[in-house]
Amino acid sequence: MKYLNKDLFKNWYLYLVLGFDLVAIILRYFVTKAYVNNIVIESMCMVILVLLSVFAFIDKMSSVVPDRLLAVSVMLWVIMVGGYIVVARDEGIALLMFSLGGAFIAGLVFLLCYLITKGQLGGGDVKLAFVMGFFLTIDRIIPTILYGTLACSLFSIILLIMKKTTLKSTMPLVPFLHFGLCLTLVLM
Repeated sequence: MKYLNKDLFKNWYLYLVLGFDLVAIILRYFVTKAYVNNIVIESMCMVILVLLSVFAFIDKMSSVVPDRLLAVSVMLWVIMVGGYIVVARDEGIALLMFSLGGAFIAGLVFLLCYLITKGQLGGGDVKLAFVMGFFLTIDRIIPTILYGTLACSLFSIILLIMKKTTLKSTMPLVPFLHFGLCLTLVLM
């Protein structure tokens, strides 16, 4: 990957993404004292937070969501949920159903947006939303998408008002989905 070089740690955006992660984790577990009722679900949230940080950085730098990293993400999900099914069958199957529901909802919403906008939304964003749904389940994927797209919309409107962008300009969506996930983890 072209971003894994000696200049990686000189990039301010990397620190911004990691800062959002750190603040979200501190607020979730130390300030709001989130009740952890299922360590597997919490672990899945932390794994997708880290993965989304990587996706956000890559999307910001190259406007690409790498398929290989998506495949690794799905494999991690299969290992986590599969292991949970082996250890606690009924709870694991319930988690599997919630995960599949989250993936279906997120994938369908983004696929419809992709078709309606005739490709303005990237195909990688559609695949990533699908993968996010696996990890976040029905409970967390809807607010994550809502907060992320609202943040993107507000940011775009501000840039349009300031005449820093046009209606034809493109903008990476994954950093805003990352922000939406951070906000969801703090609020839920």
